[in-house]
Amino acid sequence: MNVIKIIKNLFRREEVIVESDLKFIKKDLPVDIDYDTFDDVEMMSNDKDKFNMLLMDDFLEQFTLYDLDFKKIKREYFYDVKDKINIIKAAGKYAGFMTYKLLKSNKIRIDFALLDLTLETSIKISNGDIIEYDGIDIAFELLDRNKDCIILFCTAHSLNKKDPLMSFYIKKFEERTNLNFDDFYMSKASIRHKRIYEKILEMEKSNAINIQ
Repeated sequence: MNVIKIIKNLFRREEVIVESDLKFIKKDLPVDIDYDTFDDVEMMSNDKDKFNMLLMDDFLEQFTLYDLDFKKIKREYFYDVKDKINIIKAAGKYAGFMTYKLLKSNKIRIDFALLDLTLETSIKISNGDIIEYDGIDIAFELLDRNKDCIILFCTAHSLNKKDPLMSFYIKKFEERTNLNFDDFYMSKASIRHKRIYEKILEMEKSNAINIQ
């Protein structure tokens, strides 16, 4: 599949509508969920002296685009992302649950996360509650564990606050964090590699003391 087809598919699959009466019930650690049933994230490297970058997306072709972003960064800025940073991939239908499984183990610190905003998978536990981990939920978990974690929400949705779906996520993020969602937004159709590289530099600056 070529890059143009991948991008077209990204936009086609994310044209969804949120029902106004839909409410996901969250719990810190739902006891009914056996997280061992979910796959582990893929650790591309695990060097304790390097920063850790999380890539989370339920659309597998997105990781092909990230590879292209990293190649552009290497070509334009002479910075080899895959060599300098541990890459952690949470991919597929249960990407959110896979990521939460990793985070709750407290085995690794995430310094930079590129998060899909809308993850379409939810599960129902025995008491009837619906549990879903979207990109916002994962961002909360990351910031709770590392307040200096750099986060970008990479989504095919435009930053249209009149769109009920985007309004839902923006409000959810800003009410909890008191931060401006716009500062964490990155369109999947933008010149992404430049933004990613800028955030890598921000990560290195803000976390340098912590990893020495």
